[in-house]
Amino acid sequence: MIWGNNWGQRIPPNAPSSVDFLCRKYSVMKHVLVTPDELRDIVEESVMKVLKDHKSTQKEIRSVDLITRQEAADMLKVSLVTLTEWCNMGILHPYRLNTRVYFYKSQILEALQGPS
Repeated sequence: MIWGNNWGQRIPPNAPSSVDFLCRKYSVMKHVLVTPDELRDIVEESVMKVLKDHKSTQKEIRSVDLITRQEAADMLKVSLVTLTEWCNMGILHPYRLNTRVYFYKSQILEALQGPS
């Protein structure tokens, strides 16, 4: 017997695995033979596709006029510390994308013009 999952249940050696179950359920080919060169090409194509998609996403983000913290600080001629304080005070409204912080360029231009 082989110890199986986290619950301490014993799984017999001839029991079908979850991969076997999924292959039967969705009629997926289970075993595929590829050479190392073919595998490298497949992985390379997949990685290039993901990178291309990521770059197009980044271009879309830029197309809505988002600017980085440093660009906003340079535009307002203040330090990053002052920019952070203004965000905490509610003067500016940052937008987070993953771990990065962005600002709408239009909001920075409004802040430069002062209160209406």
